[in-house]
Amino acid sequence: DLGERVGIALAQRVRAPLAITFDGKGTSLHTLLQQIQLRCDEYRIGIFNIPDSVTAATVNDMLTDYGSITQASIDAAAAVRAPYIKLGYVPVRDVGTAPDVIAGIPDDDDRNKMGKQVIDATLIYSCLVSSLTTGYYQRILSKLPSFKQDAVLLLDYMIKDTHSTNSLATRDHKMALQDVTFKKHGYNVDRVHLYIETNVQSIKNNGQSYDDEDVMLCLFKAYKTFENVKWLQHVQFLESQWATAKLTTSKELMEQAKSFSVVMTRNKEWKAATAADTTALTTERAPRNPRGGGRGRGGGGQDVSTFKARHATWKFDRSKSTGTKYTHNGKTYNWCNGPGHLGIPMWVLHEPGTCTGQSNNTTNRGTANSTERQQRNNANNATSGGGSKPTKAEIAAILDKHSGSFGDDFSAVVDELVKTYAK
Repeated sequence: DLGERVGIALAQRVRAPLAITFDGKGTSLHTLLQQIQLRCDEYRIGIFNIPDSVTAATVNDMLTDYGSITQASIDAAAAVRAPYIKLGYVPVRDVGTAPDVIAGIPDDDDRNKMGKQVIDATLIYSCLVSSLTTGYYQRILSKLPSFKQDAVLLLDYMIKDTHSTNSLATRDHKMALQDVTFKKHGYNVDRVHLYIETNVQSIKNNGQSYDDEDVMLCLFKAYKTFENVKWLQHVQFLESQWATAKLTTSKELMEQAKSFSVVMTRNKEWKAATAADTTALTTERAPRNPRGGGRGRGGGGQDVSTFKARHATWKFDRSKSTGTKYTHNGKTYNWCNGPGHLGIPMWVLHEPGTCTGQSNNTTNRGTANSTERQQRNNANNATSGGGSKPTKAEIAAILDKHSGSFGDDFSAVVDELVKTYAK
């Protein structure tokens, strides 16, 4: 009874702000509904139990089962209260028997049946409005008159508005994650990481999920936009670690990427592509041999295209074998991903992973250099210690006989000479 002190005190407690403020974000919506549920349970308020507009026997709770309620059902429930709320009607204790028709509203008996619903709807409406952040209140201020002081209509709008706004925001954030490049962030690893983390957190704040695996995919995609051979080589290594479950979280991935970038920066190897460096990855210079040398023998100044041009095409064809070994012209080659030979995966004579990348002119052979030197010695011994020394014409004939199948494999040429001229 709002005409008595107890009733007034109860009304003030019902319309009081909730324990939280709502800012229109998806993560806040769940908490808001929980707080409304607690308030309704405490004061036995049932306005959010919405009868189905078709089968009135079916009732759904708007606070816990919103997705099952049709808009027609919400509108119908609010329409019943609308004329009473408009008149500011409250129930009276002494109901007369004579009809009391006011602007088409039924007599007091029917009006009193609606009394509690009317009071509950208006009090919870005041509660919701006072529980909004200033920003969200200003955002929906122009819409408030259309809710007719009915909490059901206001909450219905807030839920729809939150889902709509957050869906658009989530889409924008997800699109932003697909377009992360090092160049946009000044080739700074920390900035790239912060940008990705911020967008992922925004997606989660909107009540949407974004798996850590998706974050790792975004990170790898971003890492590959930095056209630096040594960096890309390390990224390839990190991908293999992820594939073998040695690297399992985006946090671990970012820590390892950051650590490697620090080392590269310290060694002055953190070279970003610039406007002048238009050839990007294909002309990225490899580290020089510490023992010196330019582009000649023993030097480390090869670029990727030059390096590949100096080797037979088949050496870069992984499909030559489904395993890690491949036999060509009687020799067994291993598939190696580097870090030598500019980090380019290829068939080599050395054991996989034993190359260092310090001297790019020798990277394809690695430990096989000693083998080739021995083969040269064998050839010299065979041609000078009792065997006949081949002439240039004879060597040319051997090469012609094999129709260039040796490619640039010097060791295969030596083997053929030894076999032909050794006694």
